[in-house]
Amino acid sequence: MQQVPLNEVYPEWIKALSGKHKSIWSRSVSAWHDYVFYRCVSGAFSEAAKTEMKDSLPYGLMHAYHQAFYRSIMVELRSAVGGDNDDLLDPKRGAYSIRAVLKSMSRTSIKRAQLFEAASREYEYEEERKLDEQEVKAFHASNASGTVPSNHAKWKLSSDLHEAIDRLCGKNPRTRTPDDLIPRDVFEIANKTLKERTERLSLFVNKHIAHAATEESIEAESRTVPNEINSDDLEETFGALAGTFDMLASDLFSLGHFSFQLDVTSKLKGVEQSFGLRENSAAFQKKYRELTDKFDLKLRKWRPV
Repeated sequence: MQQVPLNEVYPEWIKALSGKHKSIWSRSVSAWHDYVFYRCVSGAFSEAAKTEMKDSLPYGLMHAYHQAFYRSIMVELRSAVGGDNDDLLDPKRGAYSIRAVLKSMSRTSIKRAQLFEAASREYEYEEERKLDEQEVKAFHASNASGTVPSNHAKWKLSSDLHEAIDRLCGKNPRTRTPDDLIPRDVFEIANKTLKERTERLSLFVNKHIAHAATEESIEAESRTVPNEINSDDLEETFGALAGTFDMLASDLFSLGHFSFQLDVTSKLKGVEQSFGLRENSAAFQKKYRELTDKFDLKLRKWRPV
């Protein structure tokens, strides 16, 4: 395949990761939001079923919600992760999936200076950093009030990008050069790792949801096709997706870290009444805190490289 210049493909990576149209970021956040919401409702419902409310709970509605939720979120996650045939720049196979981005990056020559140019970052930032420090010191020395004047954000983006490239290239500030080339196998390994960690969900969706696969088709599959997907499988997929996104978005594209700390309060309003859980709303917030805290603690461990 003909190699696409970095300055041409870079905007496509940004668009796929965080653009306005079906970006990986927006779909991942939406899926995580729905997952937390479901777990909150399910947890509160289970608690309510142990009380005197059990005879008045809408079990049929909860079962329908459970079935619809699992099918929809599995398809959304499978779409955001992507598959072997996804190709970001192929008019026929084009898809905004994180595996498509990784495949594209593994086919692109990414040098340090070229990445800075594509990202519109200043390669040299030391003078700006020193000037910033002097202005901050002068502000404090004058005992002035108000917001400290600082250009910290601007030079810090350059510093962070240099450090990210150092990590991927095995360099340090003393040995870095404009021609440092990020090894392509970094992205190939990340793609392979993501595929392995999300394979159960992808196989299930491909065989049981996207297609009503025959028994012969399932038996012919070289990998074991699961008969069901549970919350552990969903969380493993979320973790692999979020960890890979965080590695790319925060290190190389300055898009910020992925965070599982989402506010579901507004979405929970009125749900207690719909599911007969008005008197058990505290369980929503408890389950929400448990999930978000647990996932944020694990996020760094989920990064593939």
